[in-house]
Amino acid sequence: MTIPCRENLDTKVLKMKKAILAVVSALLLLTISLCSCSSKQDSFVDKGDGRYVDNKTAITYHAAIGCYEPIAPTEEVYGTMGDSVLYRMSGIDPQRWICDNTGSVLYAEGESLPELGKMNIARAEITESDTVVYSIEDSAEITRIIQAYESGDSIRRPMVTESALSINWRIRFADETIGVYYVLAYIELKEDHIGVRDDGTEVNYGKSFIFNRFDGTCVPVGDALDGYVSRYLGQGGAAE
Repeated sequence: MTIPCRENLDTKVLKMKKAILAVVSALLLLTISLCSCSSKQDSFVDKGDGRYVDNKTAITYHAAIGCYEPIAPTEEVYGTMGDSVLYRMSGIDPQRWICDNTGSVLYAEGESLPELGKMNIARAEITESDTVVYSIEDSAEITRIIQAYESGDSIRRPMVTESALSINWRIRFADETIGVYYVLAYIELKEDHIGVRDDGTEVNYGKSFIFNRFDGTCVPVGDALDGYVSRYLGQGGAAE
């Protein structure tokens, strides 16, 4: 009777351990793969016609145009859709409004996407390079600025270079009830903008304009924001 040497036994045990580890590793990879597939089933689906469906709730969402931005996006993931990650917005029911990792807002079918004049604006923030220059909470003052924009006639936006601007701001109107900003741009030129009407006559539109970067509306607003501009420039371009 041949008795196997100790070295051969150790070699066989080592091979068995390696085989067991290989099987365990394969099972772990399979489990991770199945979990990944499961989570993908919970993701949103892009229907390709401007509708995005949540597989978990069957709720259909629509993407708002870019002038709507989230006030307080959280880091709590609500779902995924391709390369997009969808997040809850602080204090807002995600079955009504959510946002994605690019800052876009999605609203559920059945929710209305309100026009600026119909929003519950509690605060307006004038910003420059994402720094808040002024925060306005006086409702009459907010209404005055909105009316200057909504009551004016839209013109073709002046196409000017950065060097032609003395002021380049964004105005974010905050509706806390839906957790969304309505964002407009405000520019003030160094020189008056001379435009041409359809009949070929020239018209001086002044230096100051509020416009929507996404729907093309551009309104000359005269001295509507002169008080803020003069204070800002008087402070050497510093935020309050």
